[in-house]
Amino acid sequence: MFLSLLLLYIAYSQHSFYRKDLYQLYSIVSFSGVCMSCWGILQYLNLVEIYHLKYPVTGNFDNPAGIAIFLGAILPFSMFFISSNEKRIKLWGIFSSCILTGTILLSGSRTGVLIILPAYLLAFCQNKNRLRFQKFIRRFWWLLLVACIFLFIGLYFWKIDSANGRILIWTCSWNMFLDHWIIGTGEGGFTANYMSYQAEYFRQNPDSIFSILADNVQAPFNEFLAFAVQYGTVGLCFFGLFIARIIQVYGQCNQKAILHPVGTSLLAIAIASCFSYPLKYPLICLILMLNLAILSTKDKCIFQSITGWKLNVFRFIGYSICILFLTWTFNWIHAERKWFVITYSRSSDRWKKYHDLHEWLGKDGMFLYNHAAALHRDKQYKESLIVLTLCTRYFNDFDVQLLLADNYYHLGNLYAAECCYLTAARMCPNRFLPLYHLVNLYELKGDRKMVEKTVLDIKNKKVKVPSIIIDDIKDKMKQKYNELLLEKDDF
Repeated sequence: MFLSLLLLYIAYSQHSFYRKDLYQLYSIVSFSGVCMSCWGILQYLNLVEIYHLKYPVTGNFDNPAGIAIFLGAILPFSMFFISSNEKRIKLWGIFSSCILTGTILLSGSRTGVLIILPAYLLAFCQNKNRLRFQKFIRRFWWLLLVACIFLFIGLYFWKIDSANGRILIWTCSWNMFLDHWIIGTGEGGFTANYMSYQAEYFRQNPDSIFSILADNVQAPFNEFLAFAVQYGTVGLCFFGLFIARIIQVYGQCNQKAILHPVGTSLLAIAIASCFSYPLKYPLICLILMLNLAILSTKDKCIFQSITGWKLNVFRFIGYSICILFLTWTFNWIHAERKWFVITYSRSSDRWKKYHDLHEWLGKDGMFLYNHAAALHRDKQYKESLIVLTLCTRYFNDFDVQLLLADNYYHLGNLYAAECCYLTAARMCPNRFLPLYHLVNLYELKGDRKMVEKTVLDIKNKKVKVPSIIIDDIKDKMKQKYNELLLEKDDF
């Protein structure tokens, strides 16, 4: 993702965006935001399909944060037109800004609220007719600081469980960074290692208030922390230089009024990156790339100083890299389509097809897990274990540990199965399945003491999300506990 953005930044540094071009771009961006807002509002009114029963406003994203961040990054472009002297353009700016803000509020995303407030504040400060407002901010900056503190407190208590869950994730991610602070864990290191750190956290803090909130985690809800974990201090230094260059270019620009939406949009994405994962979404990355492309035209860097035959060589290398990248992407998509087909296939040669896909998807944790699960369903436990062991290099979570444990159990390695069940139980202490399987395993081993302890743990465990499966496990454990009490009385 970062390599793609860097290539696009370099490519667009050769182009120029004039004032007329910027107005057109801002109009297109603003219009796309209104279209997404209309989609979200129609979802809220149950007039179009929604993708999540719990979240009524998501647009074409998988959760409210996605649409809120996307619209928050576009909002400055709509607000830019409010200062226009032409009445028609001014009305469009007011209308589009209102509908974007309304959709963000309807989404219920706290990150969305955090990014629209600075946008409005900076818009007021930028407006030449708001000099009094600027003087007020300079004079009563402490009042703004107090308001921000109360805002953060309010947003924290708005969805306190979600906020505490983020604190848990940041704590474990920070511990991971401290262990790999020089060069990081490498690309994909977060998904391979995070859940092990969460399991270690709960091993050391078994009575933590976060235990009821723990879940499978694939992102640290902070893009900067994710970058630090994967690339360490060395990567952070290069990233810091890149950010410093962006700030320098923006600060040296003489056309701050027309570039104000670009700066505010980048700030919105940066704020969102502290509490979510905006770079997961291609549309938000597209807005980020557009902002960087516009700024790059103001950057008097080496790329703009290349002329003559050197420029042609530079373009040839750049286009060659793009072609290679597109070829690789096409092959990867083709492999993904094959994976989708064989997932539902029952043909005799599906295992050969799975192995052939390892050439392209052999480092994709989800593919490896899917392959191992398919082998497990076919009762090929040894082969499943081999693939799953490879999977843990790139992807390791609660479900992976459960599948590992079940493979070991069927292969007769009860000690390894016990270790995996215990790891899964520590990864997500609010889950019931690992403890339920441990009861069966301890009974098979004849360890009455551990059976009694684990049954009691299940009996007293709080339920995070009620379900039929949990009710069934609870009933079985109550029955098992009563049987153990009767056996004690007989003795």
